[in-house]
Amino acid sequence: MNFLKKIQRLDLTYRKFIFWFIIIGLTVGLGVLFLKNSKKRLENLKTDSFLEDLNIQSFKQELKTPWSEQIGEEMKKIEEIIKEMEENSVSTSSQE
Repeated sequence: MNFLKKIQRLDLTYRKFIFWFIIIGLTVGLGVLFLKNSKKRLENLKTDSFLEDLNIQSFKQELKTPWSEQIGEEMKKIEEIIKEMEENSVSTSSQE
């Protein structure tokens, strides 16, 4: 702990220099470790089985839910109503 007392006795400028030197050194060191570890993990990643491991359903498969048929029927009804409205608007405009 003797070196801490020596640092405390130094001028403010030197103490700031030591502080920033330590901060930058730790940042660079941890950054290098992070990059090495990331590179190692990416190399070990099996890209072929990656999607299989996630268990994502194929986008080609159609979702089958109990309410999907009901929605289809409702959409047909709405389309019929729209056609009727268009026919009515055409017939009313022709009468004028």
